[in-house]
Amino acid sequence: MEVWVWSDYVCPWCFMMHASLQRVMENCRLEVSWKAFELQPREHRPSPEELAAKERMIQSTWPHVQRMAEEVYGLRLERPKLGVDTRLAHVAAKAAAQLGHGEAYHHALFAAHWQEGLDISDPAILRALAEGLGMDGEAFSQALERRELLDAVMAEEAQAHQLGLTGVPATVIARRYLVSGARPAGQLEDIFRRIEQELGQAGG
Repeated sequence: MEVWVWSDYVCPWCFMMHASLQRVMENCRLEVSWKAFELQPREHRPSPEELAAKERMIQSTWPHVQRMAEEVYGLRLERPKLGVDTRLAHVAAKAAAQLGHGEAYHHALFAAHWQEGLDISDPAILRALAEGLGMDGEAFSQALERRELLDAVMAEEAQAHQLGLTGVPATVIARRYLVSGARPAGQLEDIFRRIEQELGQAGG
């Protein structure tokens, strides 16, 4: 079953959705494509006042988010750095996919931001993550410079806009069913099962 997931690495709910999908893929045959969505695109960087307001919001909601991540999704999250530019990280994910390590690198980016406190806007950090997964560092760095990978990221963001997606994670299943937000693995499996039945009935 084809699954498209728009996400951003600075979104905790996206990390939770990724964890759920990893579990679901142990039992279900899914063709998952991770698509880029920048929550804070560099063309619209937040002002100091906006960053301060976001910090206050995180302070009030963080205990709930952290507890849910651990209790429901099995993830330990640390307080994130704010204002991280994720565009190059999305390009890096495309480069890793071309080098045969897309899924592992996608997870590594989430873990780097939410668990290790690393700056995933730093090309050196992105290369170190790639090398840690066995990729050739020089080939990876060269891929980061390729214009077609940046174009692919921007095309995915434009596609999200065309579909009316305003938040992430946003999951499109079989090109017709939209699931908004993070869902626990068991709930996701139920959703996929129902969709498979509906598609089977429609095909019949």
